[in-house]
Amino acid sequence: MTKRLILASLLCAVAMISVGQAAKIIWVADNIQYGKVEPNKPADQGWIDLLTAQGHEVIYKDQFNPVNGQQYWRTLDPNKIAELEAADLIIVARDCASGEYDDANEAQMWNAITTPMIVQGPHVLRALPKWGWFNSTSTTRGTVSKMQVLEPGHAIFEGVQLDENGQVDMLADNIESEFVKDAFDAGNGKVLTVRADNGLVWIATWEAGQEYYPGSGQIAGGARMFLASAATGASPENKAAGYVDGVYNLSPAGEKIFLNAVNYMLNKGKKIVWVSFHGADDTPSAGAAGVGFTVAPDKGYTDILAHAGYNVVRYVTTATPDVDMLNAADLVIVGRSVSSGNYQNAAADTWNSVTAPMIITGGYVLRKNRMGFTTGTNMPDTVSDITLKVTDPTHPIFEGIELVDCVMVNLYAGIVTYPEGTTAAGTVARGISINSDPLDDEGILIAGISDASIAAGNPAGMVIAEWPAGATLVHDGGAGTNVLGGRRLVLLTGSREASGVSSETAGMFDLYPDGVKILLNAVKYMLNPPPKEVEPGLMHSYTFDDGTANDSVGNAHGVLQGDAKVEAGALVLSGNGWMDMPGDVIAINTYEAVTLEIWFASNAGANTGFHMIVAFGEEGTGAASWAGYRYLFMTPARGDNVSRAAIQTSSMDDSPWTEETGVSAATEHDDGNLHCFVCVVTDQDLSFYIDAMPVGTAPLAAGNSISGIGTAVARLGKGVYPVDPLWTGSIYEFNIFNKAMTADEVFDRFLTNLERFLQ
Repeated sequence: MTKRLILASLLCAVAMISVGQAAKIIWVADNIQYGKVEPNKPADQGWIDLLTAQGHEVIYKDQFNPVNGQQYWRTLDPNKIAELEAADLIIVARDCASGEYDDANEAQMWNAITTPMIVQGPHVLRALPKWGWFNSTSTTRGTVSKMQVLEPGHAIFEGVQLDENGQVDMLADNIESEFVKDAFDAGNGKVLTVRADNGLVWIATWEAGQEYYPGSGQIAGGARMFLASAATGASPENKAAGYVDGVYNLSPAGEKIFLNAVNYMLNKGKKIVWVSFHGADDTPSAGAAGVGFTVAPDKGYTDILAHAGYNVVRYVTTATPDVDMLNAADLVIVGRSVSSGNYQNAAADTWNSVTAPMIITGGYVLRKNRMGFTTGTNMPDTVSDITLKVTDPTHPIFEGIELVDCVMVNLYAGIVTYPEGTTAAGTVARGISINSDPLDDEGILIAGISDASIAAGNPAGMVIAEWPAGATLVHDGGAGTNVLGGRRLVLLTGSREASGVSSETAGMFDLYPDGVKILLNAVKYMLNPPPKEVEPGLMHSYTFDDGTANDSVGNAHGVLQGDAKVEAGALVLSGNGWMDMPGDVIAINTYEAVTLEIWFASNAGANTGFHMIVAFGEEGTGAASWAGYRYLFMTPARGDNVSRAAIQTSSMDDSPWTEETGVSAATEHDDGNLHCFVCVVTDQDLSFYIDAMPVGTAPLAAGNSISGIGTAVARLGKGVYPVDPLWTGSIYEFNIFNKAMTADEVFDRFLTNLERFLQ
């Protein structure tokens, strides 16, 4: 197998590979057309259904309770920008009023967002004062046209059948979309498709850091894509058919293109650091250039990754790596084209300490006298094409790989020759260097050389293996024993240099199509850590670790109000802000039992009034407009100097507090120290715990019940009584369970989490 033949199949192989992933997607929409297609649903619900069916978490503010004029994304502030930056992808929907997104410096603010972004509608992308992606001030529509594909090898056309003219029907049922008038190019961006009838841009992309067009003055903060889609309500034909702005309108081929585009843009948000002798794809090292290479010998690998949409950054191999830079990456790949001497002794300690997930493709750095992933130093090379025998065919790395009796049906990798133009042209490079010694005892073997390949003269040994973060490696020199800072995956690929040729020519691309699938599957696997195990009964959790008010378990994401902010892993409340949660989504009134757990520290002595740190219920819906009703709350301190948890759902009279079932602690907790409050409610009683110690249990009074709790209000830092002051302090975590914790469970969780919070 020659390198030329391998590279000739490269893009075809990529086109066969699914790079889907579950992600957090923010759907930016005004939801103006709510209920106009289906009752109690947004007009663009079809898009949300499509994305959630792929396993994505779609965050759609005010999806089922829109108030026109109060749309969440029409104004930006630091907290909202933090939410956008914490997402994996932003999709700006067609159902947006562009005039609401161009006030003051809003164009600059939206353009500065570094999260990848897809925009469906053309209006907001026009020249300033809009967002300035296109040098045009108008939009246009027309009869539905075929899409002319200009870049058929692009990843977004994976699995899409084009006709003999390179065209495809993107839209379904003659449902028109809109386009940017007179936009026949994308300025500094790349046009992927146009309308076949008039050449207007249909799909275009811009890279992070690009000015959209010369003179735009607007710079893409992250990867950007315009993908004209969704119905336009301005079309008479659409109106006659009952279609409004935002309605889903893709053909099956169009749906495939859209989902491919989502995956491609998700990858754009992933930074992969490729470690190699070679500082750039077009800048081979001195040793490789001396043999006549004009590009990096391992460029085939970075081409594969870039084609899939990943943001690939090369980093020259060194014994003194910049650990902060590496840890900031989403994934580090140590290529085959490195000096193993950069990974021994103290350097091994440093590389093993990196917390970013890492794939290692070369065997020499794995040896016991290097990083310590294997227990010896033997390194025989493959001599011919190989297949792999896998230990677990259900492992995500083998998705889409045909296996029979756990052995690959198709080839994994082969032997390559030096390309024409080099002084070694036609010379056969040595194969993959295999570690024939056993793995470190915490390594997990995933695949090795198949028996048939061994019978053909190839060495036996590991090709793919993994180590969890925290695994211990033992190696010669340096500290001798290291604890891995992050997950590690070994996936051996890349040729060894021919005898007598510079070692800086090692790492030439040697994978067959199924090998490419395994590589990209491995990248996806390492970029998406195994799902965090969720404790039974935990329905919603607000940890604030990612800098947002998002629910890390469910979809009941918080909304910051006033000057509330998320900072250093905490919800910080000054007494002028709070956090709202969607009570209708949480639907606490549907639980058979409830446990609320909150970790907090007050601003010492600041909470002297009747505060509530957490509250569910209703405001002013009964006889007294200033009172709360149908509620459940906890409070650390209040005007009568107690800490309390209570429920009231029995009546709507003018003194609801007199009907509470509650438990109070004789001492309030407003001392500025870390505390944990837990409230447990069943169909029989309410129990209250402070710092794991039971305060008391009270039987529910007649009429007080979980099913009676209102869903209009769900808050942290603000209660259900409109006249009450706001709570002041920091909340570190809030959890909602649909079960009744026992006293032992409360105590065990407290001990487990206390150590974590005090670190």
